[in-house]
Amino acid sequence: MHLPRPISEQLSPLFQGIAQRTSGHLDRDPGQAVQRVVIRQAFAYLRRHYPILVLPRFAVVTRYDDVKDVLARDEDFGVTEVYAERMERTSGPFILGMERTARYEREAAWLRGAVHDDDVARVRHLTRGYVADALEAARRASRGDVVELDLVARLTRRIPVLLIRDYFGVPVADEAQMMRWMRATFWELFLNLTNDRGVRRAAEEAAAELNPYLEQVIAARAQELADGDDRDDFLSRLIRTRASFGETPFSDFDVRRNLAGVIIGAVDTLNKAGAQLVAELLRRPEQLAAAQRAARADDLDLVSRYAFEALRYDPLNPILLRVCRRDTFLAPGTPREASIAAGTTVCVATQSAMFDPERFERPEEFRVDRPYESYLLFGDGQHRCFGEAFNRVILPELLLALLRLPQLRRPRGRRGMMTFEGPFPDRFLLEFEHALS
Repeated sequence: MHLPRPISEQLSPLFQGIAQRTSGHLDRDPGQAVQRVVIRQAFAYLRRHYPILVLPRFAVVTRYDDVKDVLARDEDFGVTEVYAERMERTSGPFILGMERTARYEREAAWLRGAVHDDDVARVRHLTRGYVADALEAARRASRGDVVELDLVARLTRRIPVLLIRDYFGVPVADEAQMMRWMRATFWELFLNLTNDRGVRRAAEEAAAELNPYLEQVIAARAQELADGDDRDDFLSRLIRTRASFGETPFSDFDVRRNLAGVIIGAVDTLNKAGAQLVAELLRRPEQLAAAQRAARADDLDLVSRYAFEALRYDPLNPILLRVCRRDTFLAPGTPREASIAAGTTVCVATQSAMFDPERFERPEEFRVDRPYESYLLFGDGQHRCFGEAFNRVILPELLLALLRLPQLRRPRGRRGMMTFEGPFPDRFLLEFEHALS
């Protein structure tokens, strides 16, 4: 099947833009800004004219109801073909690459059991401390009335690494090394849509260093716990409870691959979300000023609404991938009904869904009255983001502190441009006045 030329011309920018945003062909904020607009326009075209576009062995789903449907039907639309082999080569099997099997249910229950009800409050408290320390360090390093802050280096990429140490319980002697391990593996597992060999090689090299390190940490921690250590962190809970989920206890290898899967998903997810939502607000002076008023009134709920609405315009990833496991239909009984054959790769356009006018009133308007439950910022269904509850407190706490800073802004010229390493924000300079907020 060949699309008519006008349709091909409309689709080309969409897929080129998505590929570029994941493969690092553009590394400056203006280029990324152009991509954001192009991708939204291409998705809008599909929503209107081809809401479920079916090609040989490939489909694109763009409307909200259909996106939700695909993500809810994990028996029909799976993840194994998307992630499992990459995980096997790097960090090892993990629940994000598993279908809903007995193994998945057992391991997911174990991981969820290691997250306690009071952990969100604990992570909030830690985050507030990290942010306060980072802002104070930036002030001390300044030589004049204007303070310069690299948002990525000091906050959005560093906060999750500190949480790996203080919440997850993994010692971090070298923060830069941990950041490199996390980024290289995450890039290959989730964002290497072009199958770039350099990305794959970097991930395998990182895994060859990360895995033995985690094995040493786990063995040492298991011995410490056996000797009576009573520390309470995510890793220690996994070790303590590994005999509580079935007849056969989880092994050190099981602890390692699951711990790796969780922490790999933590660092650059938060980095991308934090940097991109701040950049989005800085592009919108009216909304920025309103968000600053909310922050200075200590209205954390309203600040949260600004954070997640900003992220709707520039989410972590505009798409998720699934593979159809058996012949099925989408939107049956509607004018857009489509047959999806087994083996079809399905591009689930979560960003497009969040601009669907049938479910998002006036989608092109920046509005803070949208219910959080309507967003698809962290996926949906069986494989919804494991750390979503933490992201929902970390991102608003970070934004709250930034919005309180006097005259928060980008530096002028190229220094104020966010730079990227592939799909990841790598440097984002901000300025504010030295006077305490």
